[in-house]
Amino acid sequence: MSLTSRVTLAVGAALACSALAVPVSASASVSSAPAQVSRPPAASQSAASVEPRCLVWFKEGVDYNGYTAGYSWAWNVTLRYGATGDRVREIQCLLDYWWAIEENGNPWNALTSPGALDGNFGPTTLTAVKNFQRHYCGFGSGSDGVVGPPTWRCLRGQR
Repeated sequence: MSLTSRVTLAVGAALACSALAVPVSASASVSSAPAQVSRPPAASQSAASVEPRCLVWFKEGVDYNGYTAGYSWAWNVTLRYGATGDRVREIQCLLDYWWAIEENGNPWNALTSPGALDGNFGPTTLTAVKNFQRHYCGFGSGSDGVVGPPTWRCLRGQR
């Protein structure tokens, strides 16, 4: 094979590979957290089904049976407004999961999105917890927005 043919082949292969490359931003980082699915903008949600933004699965084992997003395995830790961290992110992902399921099956959905999945228990997450407690857990007027063992059981699907 001539030098010109090898150069042409190499350039062609490089161009083909670069067309398949996925651009990564400088701020992107590698994480062991589950992959997230992006949700369509709010305006188009009524026309398309709503997908949860976190990967949530049912884990069944000797000492654990329930839904999880993999950020925390907590069942008996109490969290409230102002808390931060992976346990809050777990709450937000589970709330988002239940909200997406309810949104798809019920046009009069009483649940609300927890907002950003950022691990900060702020006002939007507080509202989502209260709505979840009221409508999914049967707390009624006793919905306080505090995630303790009864709310964890409900979030994990153990109602």
